[in-house]
Amino acid sequence: MSFIETIKNLLKASQQKTDEEEKKKEVTEETSTPTYTKDTVDYKKFIDTVKSYKNEEERISSISDVKYEEKVYTPVSDEELKKIAENELYGEYSDKQQALNDKKSAQIEGYQKDAEKLQEQSKTQKSQIEGYYNQALEGVSNDAIKRGLQRSSIVSEQVNRLNQNEVNDLISVDNNLKKDLQEIENDIKKAETDYLNAVKELDFKKAVEVSDRVNSLKEKEDKKRKEIDEINAKMLEEVNKSNEILNKDKTSQLTINRRNMINEVLNYFYSLPKDVRYKAFIEDDELISLLGEDASYVEKYLK
Repeated sequence: MSFIETIKNLLKASQQKTDEEEKKKEVTEETSTPTYTKDTVDYKKFIDTVKSYKNEEERISSISDVKYEEKVYTPVSDEELKKIAENELYGEYSDKQQALNDKKSAQIEGYQKDAEKLQEQSKTQKSQIEGYYNQALEGVSNDAIKRGLQRSSIVSEQVNRLNQNEVNDLISVDNNLKKDLQEIENDIKKAETDYLNAVKELDFKKAVEVSDRVNSLKEKEDKKRKEIDEINAKMLEEVNKSNEILNKDKTSQLTINRRNMINEVLNYFYSLPKDVRYKAFIEDDELISLLGEDASYVEKYLK
């Protein structure tokens, strides 16, 4: 065998050895490539932790704003205010009107008693007049008999004069009674008129006082409405401030919770071999579903 052939054989053997070594290296590299599985205690603990963060996120997000139910002012109509005012004054003015009625009734009753008394006095006077003239006529008759002058014109004139005087006296009593009764009737009418005028005046005063009372009630209602408006404005301001603080706190809690969750995810995958961490993440459908929009953020750091 020539020198050249020997060199060629040596080179060929060397190349074969090199090829065998490369193959062995490739096999070694293939067998040493790291593998990944989710079926481990660490992964289950990890996914439960992520779920707890998501549950906490849901809890924080579900915290509702403070609500305030505004107080409602129900306006009272003018008609209702008038009824209230009238009811408030009813007792007072009923008593006053009753007093006026009692006064009128007492006056009229007094006048009626006076009329009855005058009528009784008139009867007595007429009875007395009749008795007086009966005695006078009897005296004239007896005197004429004693003197035998029954048919005397003088006696007849005396009798006629007595009879006429009796009639005149009786008429005078009737006229005086009629005059007195008329005065009493006038007093009764005056009492009725005074009563009606007093009632009108009382009604006018009542109407004025009802109007004043309605105005006073309106002022109270306006004050009540303003107080309710002020309370509502103050409470809404406090509620808005509380909700502003609450929402800031919620945002802060959500931010911290999100940051902690992402750190938890990154720390877990950074603990895996570099060659498998990215593939392990993008193939983990459950985790990506849990992370939602944050999945793309995590993916960016794992590439």
